[in-house]
Order: sequence, then C-alpha cells, then structure tokens
Amino acid sequence: MGMAPAREQGVDIAFDTTSDGAVVRFTVTPEATPDRIASLRKRIRGWATRHQRFEPGGDQGGEPITAGGDECTNGGPAMPSSRVVAQDIPSGAELRFTASDRRQTTAVRDAVKNYAARVETGECRLIGQP
Repeated sequence: MGMAPAREQGVDIAFDTTSDGAVVRFTVTPEATPDRIASLRKRIRGWATRHQRFEPGGDQGGEPITAGGDECTNGGPAMPSSRVVAQDIPSGAELRFTASDRRQTTAVRDAVKNYAARVETGECRLIGQP
C-alpha cells in the first residue's frame, strides 16, 4: 500500500475522552469555504458508516478492525466492538465512539487515541484524502 500521504493541510484533529468512549474532532479554519466544510463532513460520515460495517450485525460480520479501518490498518491496537456516530460541529465534524461493552471503554479510548495521533502526524491518511 505504500506510505500514507502527509497530513492534510488545514485540518485540525483533537482527541478527547467521554464517559463511555472517546471523541475525535476534525475541524478546518473558520474561514474555510462551505464546500470544504461539507466535504470534510461527508468524509467523516463515510468513515463512521465503514466502521459500522465491521461491527457485529454489520455486513462484514464483526471481523476485528483497527481504529481507522481500511485507512490505517497496521500498527494500531485492535478496535474493540464499539458504536461510532458522526456529528456535524462548527467548521467540521466529529466521530463519537462508544464501547459496546463498558468493560472495553479504556481499550476503545486507547485505540481511538492511537488512530487520531497517527492521522495527526500523517502516518495514516485522513478519511477520503487523495
């Protein structure tokens, strides 16, 4: 697959924990065009949809994936079963991860934090990045 492209210019990535998982926020500068914000939001929603395909009951039958799915499959901790929801926020979108089993909350946080850090450094490409 080759090396991942450098981090996308102008997209800020922030990780935070929640009571039952984690959240990753993807934002662009407030001066970004509405088309750029819409494009980022669409890519984040697509990532959430792909993630859900690998969960139990999804069309991939609960196969284990790493945080980042097909965008970043090597070097990260395996993602425990979790639900992910994409939500629009000012100037971008966020992915909210909730552990399916509360006993796995810390593992979900660790996997998501690793993914966010790898996207931030450019090791993994951002969703849909050319």
